Amino acid sequence: MWTVTINVGIFLAMYKYRRHTILGHFIIGFAVAFITLLFTFPVLLQITTPSTPPKKRNHYIIGYVIVSDIFLQVVLGCLCKLLNLCKVPSVVLYCMNKVHYFLGYSMTILCKFQVYNYIDQDHVFWILLAQDCLFFIMAIIRKMFFSKFIINDIASKYKK
Repeated sequence: MWTVTINVGIFLAMYKYRRHTILGHFIIGFAVAFITLLFTFPVLLQITTPSTPPKKRNHYIIGYVIVSDIFLQVVLGCLCKLLNLCKVPSVVLYCMNKVHYFLGYSMTILCKFQVYNYIDQDHVFWILLAQDCLFFIMAIIRKMFFSKFIINDIASKYKK
């Protein structure tokens, strides 16, 4: 879920000015968060961090950070959307959106690190890394070369 699916969710968020893409971002993000928490909580409750080997201990510590970040992301995302629907313009909403944005990327990087750290098969590692690199390149191209399309599309909505 944290390799291919979340990339689709992030790409949909790049088109957040369209109603259906932000709904897709919400559904994918919520599904990934729910499934992650569903499988993570039993593991986190059973294992004591200090008694595990160093590789696993680091995995669990990063897991604790990820779980708390997931909770914060879901709460911030829902609050931001609720405040947007209520048309509450404020500096707080702007800051919440920025925190959601940056924490989302940091959480994604941490989760991808967790996945890559435990992949045993070389071919799976390289396939997943290649798709992540391809997604990263597509996102940069989208931001650099097609940002004017977004501005023109939004401006054309207000001209009507």
